[in-house]
Amino acid sequence: GLSVLLDAAGEMREKGETVYRLFWTMFNVRTTRTNTMVEQLLDEHSKYLLKTVISKSELLNQANMAGLPITQYASTSRGALEYQALCDEVLSLRLG
Repeated sequence: GLSVLLDAAGEMREKGETVYRLFWTMFNVRTTRTNTMVEQLLDEHSKYLLKTVISKSELLNQANMAGLPITQYASTSRGALEYQALCDEVLSLRLG
């Protein structure tokens, strides 16, 4: 899936359409080999990569199963705070 996404991002960049951003989601700090591979794949897109990382989390899975946003299901969880940081980062791009 990542290669298809990166191909699409490359096509957008070639056409001069730079209105895209990428971010890490379901990030697992324990999978260092996978993380290194993904970092290498994303290297040419690094200036479009947002700083916010959404970690893999059981509470995010539970919120999804409950059909609730993480901000309602577990508002002080790491996942909720990371998604809030992502929203803040995206809003700062739009306002900046």
